[in-house]
Amino acid sequence: MASPPPLARNPSKIRRRGRQARPEEGGSSIASSFAIRTAPLLAAALAIGLLSGAVGGVIGARLADTDASDSSPLLATTTPTPTEDTTEAPRDLDEELREAIQRVLPAIVTVFADGPERVDVDGNLVQSRSIGSGIIISDSGYILTNYHVIDGAETLIVVLSTGEQRPALYVSDDSPFTDLAVLRIAPQGLRSVRLGDSSLLRLGDPVAVLTGEGFTGSNSVKLGVISGLDVLWPRNGVLLDELIATDAAVNTGDSGSALITADGDVVGLLTIVVREGPDGQPIQGVALAQSSNSLRDIISDILTFGVYPRPRIGIERPFRGHIELTPEFAAARGLPVPFGAWVLSVPPGSPAAVAGVLEGDIVVGVGGVAVDFDHPFVNLLELVSPGESAELDILRDDQLLRLIVSP
Repeated sequence: MASPPPLARNPSKIRRRGRQARPEEGGSSIASSFAIRTAPLLAAALAIGLLSGAVGGVIGARLADTDASDSSPLLATTTPTPTEDTTEAPRDLDEELREAIQRVLPAIVTVFADGPERVDVDGNLVQSRSIGSGIIISDSGYILTNYHVIDGAETLIVVLSTGEQRPALYVSDDSPFTDLAVLRIAPQGLRSVRLGDSSLLRLGDPVAVLTGEGFTGSNSVKLGVISGLDVLWPRNGVLLDELIATDAAVNTGDSGSALITADGDVVGLLTIVVREGPDGQPIQGVALAQSSNSLRDIISDILTFGVYPRPRIGIERPFRGHIELTPEFAAARGLPVPFGAWVLSVPPGSPAAVAGVLEGDIVVGVGGVAVDFDHPFVNLLELVSPGESAELDILRDDQLLRLIVSP
């Protein structure tokens, strides 16, 4: 079998815009400590499963307000006639944010995701439970939350801001490309929000994070500012991009919360709490939300068609289908290459299985581009357009193969 051509070492970074990813044209991150492009950070992230804790978030939603101003014609008199001053006094920004919070809070819910019952080592019947937040984005009952909140759930319950509980149905998700999942509940009596325009955000803009009941027992509010835009951050071997950073006091369990502006726009879906920097030093006051604009097309397609087109081949989920290698991990396992996607499981009948991918293979390239820190397997796979085949460069028993996979 002829060997495939050598893999390209593309110095550009992976970026997403709408349906397709493209090479980065130069974006900004939070600060130098968040310019995450180096090996130590991704290595640490894989070593502990996450460099950050789960947070929660929402997508940009806007509740539109209309201001009507009355104007009266000037009286044509020779003597000035006193007229009533109808000019509105400038509104206090804090007041606007408080009003926006009150408008959006009824659209924030709590999500309970219960796993299947099982028997533990002591013979006790136990059941796992994950708790997060969600955002009602449609009067039809559609709710946004994080995929990691509902991952593995057998039963989903949503608690409205009124305290009413409703069973929820899973609709779709965009994992592992983003941490988005969509649920649906009965639509009666719901308050919904609309996505806002995250491109209008500026550093220092005041924002609020609206969360479900969590440990407070009711919906809660955390205040902060926009501390970073267009942030790139690695999690589980995937580079999440177009993230928004805030210093609001977001905690573990706030995943799926809404990041809103003083106009009542939901501009981010909270998903990560940053706990450590690349050097392992603790970091405080940094939470990351997936921007509303980066999720808009995905949500629209899911609500319209029930799914968003992605190159699903069966091995794309980290820690299920594959593990993203780091030099440290590869050396510890005696693997022959420092970078690549080490295949853990190939579901029977999946596109990867049909193409001949085997457990133990190492995907070292996609479309001729080498897998490395700046180009993880999932991010390269994301570049494959709907309807196109993925060319996987596979290392198997010291032989380099090229397999064509049709998602």
